[in-house]
Amino acid sequence: MATTYKLDSSLRTVFSTSHGVLTGDDLLAHREKLVRDPDVDLDHRQLWDFRGVIEVAVSRKDLVELLESKSPFGQGSRRAFVAASDVDYGKLKMIQLLRGTCAGEIMVFRDIHEARRWLEVPDEPIRI
Repeated sequence: MATTYKLDSSLRTVFSTSHGVLTGDDLLAHREKLVRDPDVDLDHRQLWDFRGVIEVAVSRKDLVELLESKSPFGQGSRRAFVAASDVDYGKLKMIQLLRGTCAGEIMVFRDIHEARRWLEVPDEPIRI
């Protein structure tokens, strides 16, 4: 499974993209990369594109570990997840719901344009 990200400092947004089979270890590794990246600030937004994911193979234990690990984003920082399949959409919604008090900071979408609008990120190519 491959997860990559690009940071657009001018938009204060992290653009993450996943492909293949997504595991709990993949989610934790990606989170750790973002936490260690000195250019990622707590107030950055995130647009995470899961449309290339074939399967979300994340256990309940993985979710608990993910929710208990340090977040690269601060309170109030918006994160938008975009899924293509019904199953992946449901699993991502579960992550949103498990976040509890900050659930409004995470939204799950099926349309990337809607996700960009919610994040207030222009609908244009990512600057690399």
